Amino acid sequence: LHVGVEDSVAPSKRHPAFEVEQVEEVRTYLERSGVRTRDEPALPGITRFSFFDPFGNRIELMEKTTTGGVVDKS
Repeated sequence: LHVGVEDSVAPSKRHPAFEVEQVEEVRTYLERSGVRTRDEPALPGITRFSFFDPFGNRIELMEKTTTGGVVDKS
């Protein structure tokens, strides 16, 4: 992952999103570490949230929670 920093960049909705395991535990860890998180609009079968890095970039973390109504723990 390469993160570039520019002085004059207009805000954008573009952002990286990473699929992780135990997304709620990751969120709790970040919040306990002082990182402010925010809910993202719901998507079927996906639990997700985002936060901002020190440079103001939005980063989304998500976890697939279901497959056709069946919990997928694989």
